[in-house]
Amino acid sequence: MLAKDLVRELHGGDVVALSGNVGSGKTTFTQCLARSLGVKSHVTSPTFVLMNIYDLVNPIHDISVVCHIDTYRLESLKEFQAIGAEEYIGRSDTLTIIEWPAKVKSLLPKDTIWISFELGDTLKMKAKR
Repeated sequence: MLAKDLVRELHGGDVVALSGNVGSGKTTFTQCLARSLGVKSHVTSPTFVLMNIYDLVNPIHDISVVCHIDTYRLESLKEFQAIGAEEYIGRSDTLTIIEWPAKVKSLLPKDTIWISFELGDTLKMKAKR
């Protein structure tokens, strides 16, 4: 499933959890997804800032905000909560995308869309809800 195809299925409140090794395509996928939703600003990896927020000029499927979170550097759930990330999860106008979601799995809704990336001769991507 490509990012462009996924956009048709997404709605405000959805959470997309991206897992895979460093360099497997999580941020690139997020950039394509955000662009397909109409995010005009440059989407960058939140590895060092932990969370980036992007506003959509023209909301689509009740999504007017994209929240991109990277938990790679987080040591605990308390740190996740301290950056205010929980405020975006499930919010009716927000699509939340989380890289390295295993660290915060207990906080994610049951209907989270899980996508895993694998590097090899070709990139493999598996998605499930």
